[in-house]
Amino acid sequence: MFENDVKEFEFNGMVYPYKCDMLVLEKIQKHTGDLMTAEDKLRGFRPKIDADGVMDRLSGTYTLPDIELVAKTLCWMIEEGIEITGSEIEPLKENDLKRGWRDEYSLVEVAILVAGEFGACVSGKKKNGTKTETKKLTDTKTRKRNS
Repeated sequence: MFENDVKEFEFNGMVYPYKCDMLVLEKIQKHTGDLMTAEDKLRGFRPKIDADGVMDRLSGTYTLPDIELVAKTLCWMIEEGIEITGSEIEPLKENDLKRGWRDEYSLVEVAILVAGEFGACVSGKKKNGTKTETKKLTDTKTRKRNS
């Protein structure tokens, strides 16, 4: 039922299914306390905080993404992909990912993948255009149909 949305991540010669959904978001939220904070950490964004302690999420600085959160999130996405597909492969361990990703990916490449999936999951948008669209009826169309 959910297999259509599962993507693949290749690492050390293995292909892992992965998916970001509400179950993964829940784990991220429990880990960070807040999904907006998680998004900033995944993207490497530090919002500007004024003298009163008010956070301005429209301005700030970019730095490197949070390694721990990027790795945990990708592993959670892989665990979800494995469960959805019923695959019998072993989930990717966080420490194995951290030890080996330098050989295949940069931190920024992995963070972009994870942050992109996270963002699409939070916004509910699918990149492949398969999301069912609802059309609003204008007043004119509604009146014609009801006549």
